[in-house]
Amino acid sequence: MEHPAQHVPFGPFEVLALAASAGGHAAVTTLLRGLPADFALPILLMQHLGPEATATVELYARWAPFAVEWAQPGVALAPRTLLVCPPRSFVRLLPDGTCTVSPCERGAVDKPIDRFLESVARSFGPLAIGVVLTGLGNDGAAGARQLHLAGGQVLAQSEASAEYPEMPRATIRAGAADLVVPLPDLGQVIGELVAGTGGGIPAHKLPNLFKRFH
Repeated sequence: MEHPAQHVPFGPFEVLALAASAGGHAAVTTLLRGLPADFALPILLMQHLGPEATATVELYARWAPFAVEWAQPGVALAPRTLLVCPPRSFVRLLPDGTCTVSPCERGAVDKPIDRFLESVARSFGPLAIGVVLTGLGNDGAAGARQLHLAGGQVLAQSEASAEYPEMPRATIRAGAADLVVPLPDLGQVIGELVAGTGGGIPAHKLPNLFKRFH
């Protein structure tokens, strides 16, 4: 389904950028199930997927309370829609909210998550939430750092709750994570951030969030 490019305000944020690799299907599914039923923020997912992962959209659609579609070149972010980067590809987000999708033949070696998060940082900066989930290696750490420096909010799945903790660990060690959150709580925390009325993490929520997860 094609979505025309449009600028739609969603309070303090305009996009939720998810990044995952090994163990990602279970982690993303858990996160989606934890989001509020009325969650409307556009979501873009960059996940290391092999060529056999053709049913990923259908898998997530079973649990998401909104539409789930493959990201395609020129398709724009849309309310209540999760766009998933196709297998063996990487996606970039442009300032007008549209996507570019390019081949990624070498998988994680090409650092597709770093490039994805760097594009989110350049295009949306403080209007973006980035989440680094389970995965091997350190893809995503540099991109998450760029998003953090651009004023976006970066969440890392806690190492203890990650099937493969290397990716979130690298993000945390890079100093990119604003919050480190156990997987079962990520959906709720994201919902709280999006519901805030000020820029970034709402000040009145900070004490509770940090008490809960630090």
